Amino acid sequence: MTQKDLKQIGQNILKEFEITNIPIKYKDVQRGRSTRRSIIIPKWSALERGEAYSLYYVLHEVSHQVLRHVSKVPIKMHGKEFKDMEGKLLARYDLVPIYMKAYVKELYNSKLKKTVYKKEKRK
Repeated sequence: MTQKDLKQIGQNILKEFEITNIPIKYKDVQRGRSTRRSIIIPKWSALERGEAYSLYYVLHEVSHQVLRHVSKVPIKMHGKEFKDMEGKLLARYDLVPIYMKAYVKELYNSKLKKTVYKKEKRK
């Protein structure tokens, strides 16, 4: 999956929730973010950790946008509602997140019945 493919996946989901004019950009930054005006994805996420993680990163940031758009009340941005939304979007691609606090430590592919991403332990 290319950066272009991943951007298109993100844009299609945003469109599905009637969210427009939110560009998804790859930049040379340490961490991604989702603001009211754009989604920034670090270039390294697509280069260093594989396809499943790259898809996860885009869907993680898209989840922030979707919740901002559909929620009627303020929500904790990495709380239960967020993880539920993120899990639903990942499930579309047969991915099951295994969390370490706010972020995934593993991604399990339910179709292939195997772990497709596992965070490396720091040395």
